[in-house]
Amino acid sequence: MFAPIGAGEGIRGDGRLALDQNEQDSQQLADGLRGRLISASKALFLSKGLAGTSVDAIVASARTSKREFYKHFADREAVFLEIVEHSLLDPDAQLVSIRNVMAEDLDGREDEAESLKTFLFKAARFLYGAHLEPQSLGLFRTAIEAAILHPEVSGAVYEARTRSFLEGYFKEQLQQPDFQYDDPYLTAIRFGHLATDGFRSMIAGAFLSEIQQAALAKQTAELFIDGHASQELRDSRTIATWEEMAQPLCVAAGDAPILEFSGDTRLGHAVWNKVLDVAWEQFSACGYAKASLNFIAQQADVPRNTLYRRFGSKENLFVASAGRVVDQAFGSPLTIGQSGGTARDVLIAVALQLLRRFHEPANLALHRLLFIESARKPEITGAIHAYLMRKNEKTLRPVFAWLTSNGLILDEFAAEAPWRFYILATFGSRFMFVQANDGSQQERLAKEAVDLFLFGCRRPKVR
Repeated sequence: MFAPIGAGEGIRGDGRLALDQNEQDSQQLADGLRGRLISASKALFLSKGLAGTSVDAIVASARTSKREFYKHFADREAVFLEIVEHSLLDPDAQLVSIRNVMAEDLDGREDEAESLKTFLFKAARFLYGAHLEPQSLGLFRTAIEAAILHPEVSGAVYEARTRSFLEGYFKEQLQQPDFQYDDPYLTAIRFGHLATDGFRSMIAGAFLSEIQQAALAKQTAELFIDGHASQELRDSRTIATWEEMAQPLCVAAGDAPILEFSGDTRLGHAVWNKVLDVAWEQFSACGYAKASLNFIAQQADVPRNTLYRRFGSKENLFVASAGRVVDQAFGSPLTIGQSGGTARDVLIAVALQLLRRFHEPANLALHRLLFIESARKPEITGAIHAYLMRKNEKTLRPVFAWLTSNGLILDEFAAEAPWRFYILATFGSRFMFVQANDGSQQERLAKEAVDLFLFGCRRPKVR
């Protein structure tokens, strides 16, 4: 038999039970609606970006009203931030993931040096997969787009994305007597940029195979600990100076243009440069898809059919205008003072100039647009980024030829050394969200980039 209802309870006793049940039901409905709003928003952000997603579109997809939306979120930026927060593993969960795939027991089976190397190898593999996973990469592109409209939102997203178990790990490593670096948080970010190979995979859409990922992770771990410097360079008594080697004091940067044109040549270079400048203003303001060739032709005072005779397509005009931005940012020679000093001194001067060039507003806008458009036009964005890499490789070639010919950096790492140096000097994608415009701050960042590149985290005392 069923137990009788107590006297005076009615259906739910004194009414509190009924109220509690109603509150639970309401909460479940609210949670369900909130979940639908988040799911709908995420799908729209990944397909259309933040700028292309409206609250109207979100509520239509979630089958609810704007009134219900605003009960849960202040605006679309608020729901975007919540999506990012829930889409990224917190540092403790990241650390558990790393330890779960460790091949060796970090506490016993390996000596300390190999244990550190193994841990960083696994961390690099984890970071490459986590940051280049389609959903994570899609949200990152949306965050970059948000940087144009809402810097404060994109900054919060960047801070959430860069939260890492490695910050705490590097903080612990500073207790070791031979470990040196400026800041555990910034060191963790630098490691992440090297582990993900900088912009290359993200912008070109050409992701590494499992074998290539393992090779990248192995080199990242080894170089992050010990750097690129040979023993000769580590021995301060045998460091050759730039002026002793009688190298040119200016590093030439010439290169073939990003595209060769055989079309209309009756108009002078000044006219075509104006066309490219106007085109870039339009592409950077509107994006590739929404940029209007009619508007570009009108603003440049050149007939539309003349544009097509010259460039052949909208894609070619986009590539050519982006190439001009690269030429303006990175085309001029790097200068090294007459008393260039040691290899470290020379590299600090070079890193500081690369950092300042990367900070140019047009270059930051270019990199933001390359990230955004890489989801739709990876072959085009990849070609532009390859041109930027060629430009910088040629710019850096004399310095790195000097370093390698004098045995100052390790031969086995020499081929990729200029690219890794560029990643560290320009701080990966950080400056698209958080700029370093103070001169003294830039100098500190340049010195740390060089010391990490040359000596890794386990470095001699440097002045």
